Amino acid sequence: MGSTPGGLRARIYRVWLYMFGFPNKFDPVRLVTSSTAMVSPMALFIFRVIAAAWAIVTRIWYGVHYAHLLEINNRFFTVISFWLLLAYFVFIVAASLRMKSYKWSTNFEEESEDSYIYGKTNLIRFCKFVNIVFEVVIASVTGVVLVFWILIFDKNNISNLAFNILLHGINLPFVYVDLFLSRTHIHPAHVLYMLLWLILYMFAGWIIHAETGEWVYVFLDYNLKTTPAYYIGILIVFALMFYWAYALCKLRDRVAKRINDRDEATYYRTNSRDVTIVMTPQ
Repeated sequence: MGSTPGGLRARIYRVWLYMFGFPNKFDPVRLVTSSTAMVSPMALFIFRVIAAAWAIVTRIWYGVHYAHLLEINNRFFTVISFWLLLAYFVFIVAASLRMKSYKWSTNFEEESEDSYIYGKTNLIRFCKFVNIVFEVVIASVTGVVLVFWILIFDKNNISNLAFNILLHGINLPFVYVDLFLSRTHIHPAHVLYMLLWLILYMFAGWIIHAETGEWVYVFLDYNLKTTPAYYIGILIVFALMFYWAYALCKLRDRVAKRINDRDEATYYRTNSRDVTIVMTPQ
């Protein structure tokens, strides 16, 4: 017997949910709480505020000092990825503050869990979006840093070394410290978002070429015989960076669990009642 339309739709939905959604119950509290009791949510929040401030100041400084090159430089994947990094830290700070406001306005002793985070559909959607942005950011930043320092950086020309470290170096510790301090989850199938991000950039490169006659990167030139290999190679490299981050995420969870079990900590629970979010009034 063939599958019923309802059964087929259910299977398609499960596949879609696995590939693009969150198949397990999404817990937005994981985004704003730290992986071990050794780091408080307040410390994580302060770190993210510092990271957001650093990204904003860096972007302003870059715009002021390289105003004459701004139109050209904004085409580079490094700069676009930096914009995404800035957006992530601003978004995660906003999500933390928003969840803090719910924490302050809710009496957990009297109200049910549904009156807290899980009843806030828009907040959950926003947190899912922020989670996906982080997944793309950490793979993008890792790939950009590796490609730049291994393939692009000219060791004989160090005149812009400080600038290159600013855009191709300092951002890496920020995203990895955020990964290790937080409980943000990386879903392996979300590598599709990373690949989509790259493909959209490639299409943008074609549009820029159509308008200006120039290629942002030489390897984007589809007239070259080596272009297909470059395209495929780039997608593979960034996919590997995504799964590298995923492996570190799993390692973080295991290490945090051991630390919390050893210290008999209750900080690592997924129940939002047991987690202090950012700032809890006494």
